[in-house]
Amino acid sequence: MTEVMIIEDNTALRESIALELEMRGYKIITAADGRQALDYLFAAERAPDIVVSDISMPNLDGYKLLEMFREDARWQGTPFIFLTALSTPNFIRLGKELGVDDYLTKPFETEDLVVAIENKLRRTAQMQRASERKLDAVRQELMTIVSHELRTPLSSIFGGVEMLAENIDQMPDDISRRMLTIVRSGARRLNHLVNQIMYLVEVDSGHMEQAITRLAYPCNLAEVVYGAVNMAMNAHNCDPEAVRISCDIPRTPLYVRGAQDFLTAAVSEMVRNAITFSPTHGEVTVCLREENGQGVISVTDRGMGIAPEDLERVWGRFVQINRDYYEQQGAGLGLALVYECARLHAGVCSISSAPGQGTEVT
Repeated sequence: MTEVMIIEDNTALRESIALELEMRGYKIITAADGRQALDYLFAAERAPDIVVSDISMPNLDGYKLLEMFREDARWQGTPFIFLTALSTPNFIRLGKELGVDDYLTKPFETEDLVVAIENKLRRTAQMQRASERKLDAVRQELMTIVSHELRTPLSSIFGGVEMLAENIDQMPDDISRRMLTIVRSGARRLNHLVNQIMYLVEVDSGHMEQAITRLAYPCNLAEVVYGAVNMAMNAHNCDPEAVRISCDIPRTPLYVRGAQDFLTAAVSEMVRNAITFSPTHGEVTVCLREENGQGVISVTDRGMGIAPEDLERVWGRFVQINRDYYEQQGAGLGLALVYECARLHAGVCSISSAPGQGTEVT
């Protein structure tokens, strides 16, 4: 049964509206003013399906009640209708600015109120269904990404360990080394995923920002870049013949205050992406420079590039580009980590790319 809250300081009108709606099958909750309505809502297990409220009331008026409604996560999605004698354009405009869903003026016909209630409930239900469908699609995509990123390295680890355990005595040294390489590669991939998640958990919890504020020290960005390149190459077991990485580093040391481990991890994500999306025998360029008192690090590849419509979303979490072509690109957390690291070090990120020409992340 649809639950409607009626908030009206005129007792006769409040009871009349309640009776009319009850006769049409609605469950009614009444309150004489905004304060009484809030007292009920704070004690209730759930919000009503819709609220119909007067504006001019003692203790707490309709405008303030609506403002509190829209600020509280428990009630933000509840449709809210004003039913009032305040019918001038300024009053109506203020209600809309505060987020009211509909505005009916007194005197009114009950049928008009019923139509407004049903329209808002129907629209809310449509939006909820659309939101749920979108959420289901996101969940499915997320599960696909995470399951792939967990299953693939685990298969390598378990498969390699099982073969070594069963045949270690008869297995030639070169085969053993290859098996161990497979196991190590899977372990590194899992470790990388865990590290990405842990960094982002630290960011979301606020602990990373506090740590940077308290413990930041001057970091040599050349050391950050070289450390990041080594980290990325080791993670990829990168063959120098397969992808060539060149570094353009100024001779004069360039320092910024920050967390060197976090900076190195973020720049490593940029280099890892560049390696992943580079063609065989491709080239990746890592450049460090100073501009207007800021340290600037850019990583450029000569890969397939990114379509213009995809550029704005690359900084999101679990975002993957061209997954059908680049299945082994990871969980889609790398550039999100880069973005958060730059933000917490008072910096910004940008990306430029053209299909078929490569990508530059700065």
